[in-house]
Amino acid sequence: MKRIRQVCVVVAALGVCLIAGRSEAGGIAASDRDVKPLGVGDQIPDAEIRSLDGESARLRDRLDSKKAILIVFRGGWCPFCSAHLAGLQGVYPKLRELGYSVYAVAPDTTESVKTMRDEKDLGYELLLDPKMEAIQALGLAFKVSQATLDRYQDYGITLLSPPGSTDKVLPVPAVYLVSEKGRIEYAHWEADYKKRLNPEEVLAVAEGKLFARPVEYLDEDQMLKGYIAYDPSNTEKRPCVVVVHEWYGLNDYSKRRARQLAGMGYVAFAADMYGNGMVAAGREQAAKLAGQVRSDRALMRRRAAAALAVLKADPRVDPGRIAAIGYCFGGGCVLELARSGAALAGVVSFHGNLDTPHPEATEKPKAAILVCHGAADPHVPPESLNAFVREMNRCAADWQLNMYGGAVHAFTNPDSGVDPSKGAAYNAEADRRSWNDMLAFFARVFRQPEQK
Repeated sequence: MKRIRQVCVVVAALGVCLIAGRSEAGGIAASDRDVKPLGVGDQIPDAEIRSLDGESARLRDRLDSKKAILIVFRGGWCPFCSAHLAGLQGVYPKLRELGYSVYAVAPDTTESVKTMRDEKDLGYELLLDPKMEAIQALGLAFKVSQATLDRYQDYGITLLSPPGSTDKVLPVPAVYLVSEKGRIEYAHWEADYKKRLNPEEVLAVAEGKLFARPVEYLDEDQMLKGYIAYDPSNTEKRPCVVVVHEWYGLNDYSKRRARQLAGMGYVAFAADMYGNGMVAAGREQAAKLAGQVRSDRALMRRRAAAALAVLKADPRVDPGRIAAIGYCFGGGCVLELARSGAALAGVVSFHGNLDTPHPEATEKPKAAILVCHGAADPHVPPESLNAFVREMNRCAADWQLNMYGGAVHAFTNPDSGVDPSKGAAYNAEADRRSWNDMLAFFARVFRQPEQK
């Protein structure tokens, strides 16, 4: 996939949108939603700044001949800014080891920024932009509304104005990674000042690594704990995949599959079907947990839909290119999600359950369906397989069934052992072939070049 290391997140009444690309920057925008920041490929501007000691300098000269991370913040008075800068202090030693210098600049007073620096014990350099040259040249400056000014005045916050103007101006917070030649290599800004780039994500971009983290979400009143993985340097909208776990719960296997997909350019979200990140201690507990969900198909569909909603709300995700995959118990879950009529490009079941209580009620799914099935799987009897074929044909689904000779249940998981006589065993060839079949399926339903 094409990789553009630039992202703008705009929060509006209809939700969160991601905009990649660049317009002409500069000047003061009418609102935080109207800013037109510099982006990837642009040069850091030659704007006047000052050190906390009052020394005047040029921003471009300050960053010259070094890899740098430039943080633009609103001021020392902003609690969201101070929390973000404190979080970046936590990864600052690692950033230094990677050869990065770190600077943070704000259109604020010396006293305000010094106070915040000392309270948070920040080790990197803080800079001032008293004339607001830097934030204007970066395209981040906007006029603060009267309603916001009145609210800030009640809090005792005084904002600055650029020379020759009575307008009060703030920047949209931003993070830039800059090359030794002053070229912007990564740009992230958000109109909603309460939302900041995770410091660990900044580090991941600097290291060129994947980023993965836990995600809490809800199914009605039940807390669910999923796991999202993606490449933070790829900030254009991209296809995404929900990964649904085996009957043991959201363990390392599902998370590894999510990271594997993330490494191929997808946003991957490993769902929690049991709640609170529950992982079974053994087969008996796994059977009980899976049985509770399988016996309540409304619950199964709701939990799977809750995971799908997490991805649809993510600004990195192309909502028209979402798929779901599942293993064993999870394979049955994604098939049930497809039967529910969920708006998905496709679902893939690996050695999953194929049955549903009311196959006669299944209407044509919106999602294309791929079933990767072990031909010798004793946990899916022939009558279940035949009933699934009849169901798919009756509802005119876009479906295919791939069977792998000699493969039994759980054939994609190396933790399943290697003894097929036990009914569940790893099969490296079937694992490889089914994964490639999934990628070919994604290439079709996502309308993108096939990956290997």
